[in-house]
Amino acid sequence: MEGDYLFVYGSLRPAARFTGSIVGADKARALLTQDRHEAAATVPGHLLSLGLYPGWVAPGSLPVISSYSHIQGDIYRVNDRILACLDVYEGCSASCPPPHEYERRKVIAVTAEGSEIEVWVYEYIGHLTGMIRRIELIPSNDWLEM
Repeated sequence: MEGDYLFVYGSLRPAARFTGSIVGADKARALLTQDRHEAAATVPGHLLSLGLYPGWVAPGSLPVISSYSHIQGDIYRVNDRILACLDVYEGCSASCPPPHEYERRKVIAVTAEGSEIEVWVYEYIGHLTGMIRRIELIPSNDWLEM
């Protein structure tokens, strides 16, 4: 299927920096070619710094934070093959042993022009699956501004 869209907010963004030490980042980013890029966009939620890469969490996922904002990212047109490869990169495919740090889910993204698009996004669930990590909110909600 070629009609799916993916919202990326971290190491998969075209201008992502400091990804050389993330295993598979260059190969994964190469799947999201410029001709697949649809638009810059935002999704509601929180952006967390997990060290070398960020994690997106949906509004209400962190009970200690009552409000949320919109995080910056990019939308790409993808197919099932690309999503399967990216699931492996994100460590959430059926072939990856649990616990998983991420799961892929659908949300609504809003483009700079105001269009709403249903997109896949990788949600950080490590805090729910017992993965112990030092995490902190990214105040700018844009990984590229770190």
